Amino acid sequence: MTMFILILHVLQLLRPSDITLAVGSDATMADGSTTATKITLTSVGVYVTPKSDAKVTAYKNASFCGATDWTKDVEKDVTSKVTEDTCLEQDAIGTVYKDVSKLKGTDLWWGDGLSDKDSEGYYTVLEDSGFDKQ
Repeated sequence: MTMFILILHVLQLLRPSDITLAVGSDATMADGSTTATKITLTSVGVYVTPKSDAKVTAYKNASFCGATDWTKDVEKDVTSKVTEDTCLEQDAIGTVYKDVSKLKGTDLWWGDGLSDKDSEGYYTVLEDSGFDKQ
């Protein structure tokens, strides 16, 4: 179940990206009694696939990610352009993201992005993700 939890969070943070992920040990949260699983994500590639004619036209007109040859439903590797202001302005490839996750009953919880981080860079407070196990 941990892998599913991680994938949901990654999609929210990094879409559309390819990532590597590692599930680590448990971390104790700031309250001293709650534990959550450490998750490490590393961006390794970024790919964009326009799904409508309108998106294709907009991407071509804007030279989105430096390209004017966009085609509907055809994936384009924009990894080398990802940090440019005409692209996604995403963090550089190889950036490592650290998070924590926990399933409480049917509720998925993950690190509160506004909380402090521990000495290893993991969040120390959980927040409800809004996703529920079905």
